[in-house]
Amino acid sequence: MGGSDAFLMLPPETACGSEATEIVWSADGTNLVVRRQTTEGGTSEIAQAFGVSPPPGMIVRPMRKVELVVWTVASRTVRTVFSIPTGSGTLNNLSALSGSDSVVFDTFARIPATGDAPERLVFGVSLLSTKTGAIARLAETVAVAESDFGQPVYVLAKNRPLGAVLRPVPSGEGFQARFFGPSGLLGNWLPKTLPEALVFDAAGKPGYPVTVKVGGKPTARFQRIDPATGNPGSVVDFSPVDPPPVASTGNSQTSAPSETEEPLLSVQAFFAPTAKPAPDAPSILLHVRGGKPDETGVVTTDGARPLLSPKLDAVAYVYQGVAMVRPLVRVPRSAFEKARDDALRQVAVNNAKQAALAALMYAADNDDVFPANGGDVQGRLYPYLKSRDILNGFSYTFRGGNMTEIENPATTELGYVSGPGGRAVAYTDGHVKWVPDTP
Repeated sequence: MGGSDAFLMLPPETACGSEATEIVWSADGTNLVVRRQTTEGGTSEIAQAFGVSPPPGMIVRPMRKVELVVWTVASRTVRTVFSIPTGSGTLNNLSALSGSDSVVFDTFARIPATGDAPERLVFGVSLLSTKTGAIARLAETVAVAESDFGQPVYVLAKNRPLGAVLRPVPSGEGFQARFFGPSGLLGNWLPKTLPEALVFDAAGKPGYPVTVKVGGKPTARFQRIDPATGNPGSVVDFSPVDPPPVASTGNSQTSAPSETEEPLLSVQAFFAPTAKPAPDAPSILLHVRGGKPDETGVVTTDGARPLLSPKLDAVAYVYQGVAMVRPLVRVPRSAFEKARDDALRQVAVNNAKQAALAALMYAADNDDVFPANGGDVQGRLYPYLKSRDILNGFSYTFRGGNMTEIENPATTELGYVSGPGGRAVAYTDGHVKWVPDTP
C-alpha cells in the first residue's frame, strides 16, 4: 500500500522454465520475452527414441540451445520464436523499443571453415515483433575469427518508438547509422559517416556530442542530425539521455515523473543482512509511492532480475532458473482499506457468533448455566468449536449465571470481538450486532 494507491498481488504464474537468463517486457506490456537455455539429446532421450541403450564406450553429449521465447499476457501462452545451438552462436542484450510491442537483441553466429574459406563470425542486430513472432534483421557484419572489425550495436530512444543501428567503418574512424522503428528499417544507411557514436537525447532526437567554443571556452553541446538524410541539424544544449523512469526497473513506462517525484511503483532485490547462511537469491520487495516500511509487499523470498510491467499490472522475475510472473491489481487505497475493514468486521461478527453459540451449548449441557466470568472461559467453550482460533480476540463480559434468570437476553451482553472502528457484540440470546465506536 502507498499514500493513495494499493496493489493486490495475485499468485505467481510460470512464464517459462529451463534456465531463464534474461527477461524483458515489451514496452506496451503485452508480452514478456525470455532468453533461456535448454538441453536436449541426453542418453535417456536416445534410448527412448531408438529403444536401445547407447553402445558401450559411446559418449553422448546433450545438445544445448539458446532460445528466445515470448509469454503473452492476454492468453497466458508461451511460444519459441528463435533457437540456436550454443556451440554455433548465441543472442544477448534484450531491449524493448519504446511505445511498441517490439524487442531488439544482438546475435552472434559462428560459421565453420569449409574448403579454402576460413571460419567466419557473423554479428547482427535483430528486431522481434512479440505480437507476430516475426524477426527482422537490422544490421550484420561478417569477419574472420582473427579480425578486429567491430560488430554492430544499437541505441534506442527512451520516449518514442525509434532506434538506430551503428557499425564502425572499416577504417575505424566514425560510424555508419541506419534508423528503424516497430515495422523495421526506415531507410538506407545514412550517406554521411558520423564522427561519433549516435545517441538520443531526452527529447528522443538523434545526434552526437560535440564540443564548441562559447565565450572562448570549450563547451559540451549536442549536434542533432536529420534521421532521413543524416544532415546536421541544430546544435543545442545537451539534455540527459536517460529521463527519470516511472519504475526503478529500467523499463520504459507510459509517462515520466519529475526528477523529484518518487516512482509510483518500484521493485528491489533485498538481501537480509542478518540471514545466515547468506541466501543464494534475494527477496523481491514491492513498494508503492507514499507507503510506510511495513506496507511494503514481498513478491518472493527467492528471486532475481525483477521487472515491472510497463502497465504496472505484473512483476516478472527469475526463480531458480524459471521465469515467473506475479499479476498485480491496482486499486485506490481507500477502496482497499474499506474492503479490508469490511472483511475484518465480518470475521469479527462470525467469530462472535460462533462464541455465542458455544456458550449457549455449554449452558445447555450445564443446567442452563453460563460460564462464570474470570474462570477458564476459553477452556470451557473450546470443545464446542471447530477451532480454538475462533476465540482469539473474544472478550467474555457476562458475569455468569443461569440463562433462565436473564430478564432481557436480547440486550444482555455476553461478550465481544473488536474490529476496525467498532466491535461485534454477542448477546445472551445468541444474536450478534456490530456496534461502532463512539466518536
